[in-house]
Order: sequence, then C-alpha cells, then structure tokens
Amino acid sequence: MPRPYASRAMGGADAILQAVRSGDVARVKRLLSGDARLARATGEHLKTPLHWAAEHDLRDIAEMLLQAGADLTIRDTKFASTPEGWAAEGQHARICELLHRW
Repeated sequence: MPRPYASRAMGGADAILQAVRSGDVARVKRLLSGDARLARATGEHLKTPLHWAAEHDLRDIAEMLLQAGADLTIRDTKFASTPEGWAAEGQHARICELLHRW
C-alpha cells in the first residue's frame, strides 16, 4: 500500500488539495505531471485529493488521481471513511463504480 505524501512545499499538498476542491482539472493535471506523488497528499484529517474528488463527484479528477497512484484504502481521521465511503455518502454512483472497479 502506498504511503500518504505530506509535501507542504509550494505547489505541493496544499496546492493539489485546493485544485481538487475547486474542480480545476487543468491545474490538477499540471500538478500531477510535475509530481505524481501528490495523488497521495493528505490534508486536515488525512483527507486526500481522492476523498475530495469523491465527495464532490469529480469523476475525471478521480480517474487522474487513480492513474497517478492515489490510495483507495486510506481513511480520513474524522469519519474513518475511504474515498469510496465519501462517494457513497454523497450518492455519487459514477464515482462509487469507478472506485469499486479500480
């Protein structure tokens, strides 16, 4: 299982988390092309970019994160939920299917 990546450097974890939260596909792609480890970045409560993509039904971003090595099994520390759990809670069927199939 890949370990979380906690880079706080400029353009690091904070940047990818913000790009995903805002749904900025181009910026996510650019950040991942510079450092694919950002797919495993963590923020508050160990929430990853994939958690955010799942919560906000951002399938294209979720797929990019998975291709870059995002961890499907990491659980946030607030709700002890995986990205698939966040997708299920939001009733985002397409994301649930993607995560389950991956």
